[in-house]
Order: sequence, then structure tokens, then C-alpha cells
Amino acid sequence: MKDKKRKRIFYIVADCMLFAALAAGGIYYMLTRYYLYNIHNLHAKNAMMEHLDYWYDKPFELLSTEYETVEMKSDKIQGYVHIWSYLLADDRGGEFYAYVWVYSLADRGAGNSHGSDYGSYISDTYVEEEPGNLTYEIEEDEEGCRVSVYDDWEDPLYESSYPKEPVIKRIGKDTLEIHEGAGNTWWSVFINGERGEVSKPIEDVIACNEQIVVYPVFEDGVFKIIIRDIYDENAYEEFTDDFPPVATGTGFIKEAKALDSYTVYLDYYTGDSGNGDEWEEKRIVVKSGLKE
Repeated sequence: MKDKKRKRIFYIVADCMLFAALAAGGIYYMLTRYYLYNIHNLHAKNAMMEHLDYWYDKPFELLSTEYETVEMKSDKIQGYVHIWSYLLADDRGGEFYAYVWVYSLADRGAGNSHGSDYGSYISDTYVEEEPGNLTYEIEEDEEGCRVSVYDDWEDPLYESSYPKEPVIKRIGKDTLEIHEGAGNTWWSVFINGERGEVSKPIEDVIACNEQIVVYPVFEDGVFKIIIRDIYDENAYEEFTDDFPPVATGTGFIKEAKALDSYTVYLDYYTGDSGNGDEWEEKRIVVKSGLKE
């Protein structure tokens, strides 16, 4: 009798423990997929896909997902930014990124069950095959090659000669970046076809979109990161930190991304040593006052 009673108790306890484990697993699955900010959050993924469906009439393949939480740098708000970076490909195999980010006062354990709130801050780097408001041509001339950029009415917006063929990239739908230089120094000129604007040459651009550029400068004996309106030199903000002494202006910056017209992601190194092995990596999001 005692052995049967013990077995019965054992089975009851085992069943309870199994049920508790399954319940805990189910709760954890629901939290990671539908509440907590993490790489598996389905609300962020769904918001990203809805964004692409709204702006582009074509299918995309999701290749990979990255997630990170970084500190936010702002004069008005202190907290953290949770960022999802999605690598996708279009039907031609062209790869691009889409970003979703949310603000929070907590760096861990934070979450949001309202799927609609994930659609507030989304951007992408996709450039459609259609030329938008700009066309360009490159012709050889006595100085090397000549680049001409035209608007929708085939009126010239920009013409210039280069010693060798520059790199020309589409930035969004209505902007071209003409990129020249080599080694540790390069320059970029931006042309907006919708507004007919042409920027002055900007040195060492490390991130940009159709509104802003990000680049380092060395002034008054210190390095600074500038976040600036592309076409208005007076609309800018400076960002400084304990940047290490380096030979070039971009040597301390690992990565930079312009998420929107006033939000920039920075991944850089700090430290007062000339030895890179002693530097510390730091990631932040800078929220500037350049919002239109």
C-alpha cells in the first residue's frame, strides 16, 4: 500500500512539474514573440513588412535579422533605443536593409504588446530600379570624364569633370550621390531631383539619407561627428566623446547609419591610447534637433 501511494504521489508531482514546465515555456514563447523587445519579436517584423508593402509593389525575401539595444543621446530625453535591422533582397537579388526602432526607459526586460506602436519608426535603404526624378550620363573628356545630371525635363542640374570616373549611387528615390576620392580622403556631392538642389562637396561622409549627412571633422584639436542638413551648412549639430587619437578622421568610427532625418546610429571607439587594442567600443543613437 505504501509503495502504491508513493508511486501515485510521484506521478502527481511529475505531472505537475511537466505541466508547469510546459506552461512556463508557453509563457516565455508568447513573451518573446509578442511582448518583449528581442530578435524574435513578431510585431517588429510585421510592421517592417507592412511598411515595405505600402511603399513598394513587389515581393521581398527576408535574409537575416539583427537586434540590439543602445543608449540614446538627446538633450531632452534619456533612455534606450531597441533596434531591429532586417537584411532583405528584392526579386532581382538586390540586397538592402530595413530598420525598426522603439524608445524605452529600460535597456532590458522592456516590451510592448501593441503591434501598431511598432510602426512609428521605420526606414529602409531600398532604391527602386526606376530612375525617379534624375538621370545621368558619363562621358570622357580632356580632363578624364564628365558627369552630367538631368531632371525630369532633361534640364541639366549638375555638370562637372573628374580625373577618373566617380562612384554614383542612388540615395532614396530622388537623390544621387557622386562620390570621388581614394585612400583616407573622399568627397561627395548630392543632387536632389525633386527640389533641384545641389550640395557643395562634403568630405568623408560616413552615413546619409535624402535629408542629412554624417561625417567627422578635426577642429580645435579634437575630433567631432557632424550631423548636418545636406543642403544647408548652417543646420547642423556636433557630437563629441572621448574619441581616441587617430591618424584619420574616420579611424575611430566602426559604423554609422542615418535612420531618419534626425536620428543617427553610431558605433565607435573611445579611449586615450594610440593602441587600438585598448579602445572600448560604444554604440548609441543620437537624436538631433534637425527634424523637418
